[in-house]
Amino acid sequence: MTIGELADTPAKRVAEHKKRRKPYLERTFRPDESDYAQPQGWELVRENKASFRYRKLREIDEQLENEFWRLLHEFGYAISRLS
Repeated sequence: MTIGELADTPAKRVAEHKKRRKPYLERTFRPDESDYAQPQGWELVRENKASFRYRKLREIDEQLENEFWRLLHEFGYAISRLS
């Protein structure tokens, strides 16, 4: 979801919760992009046949925001706006 987009249905809130619960960002790179990934702070998690799976720790302010959002969600508050 983008900034300002509403999580107005329970399904959207559950999907947003799943995205925010991990402390890592995960991304798939092609083999020719692996030279780009490692200097940018991405660490290799898994090698697939045609791609590599990398992850990188989220910024600390994003982790704090996600933790707060998840707590509100788990306590049952209907969070309508996403940041």
